[in-house]
Amino acid sequence: MTKQGVAIGTADDMWKFLAKGDFTVSADVKAQAQADIADDGYWGVEQTSDRILDFAKALSGDNPDKADAMLEAFKKGFEQATKAWGDKLPDISQRTYDAVVEKFNKWKNGTEDASTEAYFIKKTCVYLCHANIMTLYTQVFFFCFSAVKNLLLFS
Repeated sequence: MTKQGVAIGTADDMWKFLAKGDFTVSADVKAQAQADIADDGYWGVEQTSDRILDFAKALSGDNPDKADAMLEAFKKGFEQATKAWGDKLPDISQRTYDAVVEKFNKWKNGTEDASTEAYFIKKTCVYLCHANIMTLYTQVFFFCFSAVKNLLLFS
């Protein structure tokens, strides 16, 4: 957007500037944005609400007894975002809010879909796999460092 319309840096408040919609973007930027917020897009309702719930579960140790406190924190953040936006948030934000509340309630009540639980287990396995890979990389690094140090000291 730096080449298009008013630069965000000159706006008094970036969020209010964006909320007004008084700017233009190129066709390719618009197409990418539409893809990103589509139903199956990264910033779409489902993926965004899943990430919010996953984050809450990670913070709470996946303890459903803490769901109410985590949901209240989410609602407070949503309220603050609405104030920062300066007006009612776009429809996709409200639909995401509704999906998050529904997912929190299912988590709290133990009525999550098996697919949601499977998704969380899969995400946890991916995180653990990445952690193990990073541990392996660290071990390899220190092994190589020690080998180089030994070569330099004993050559």
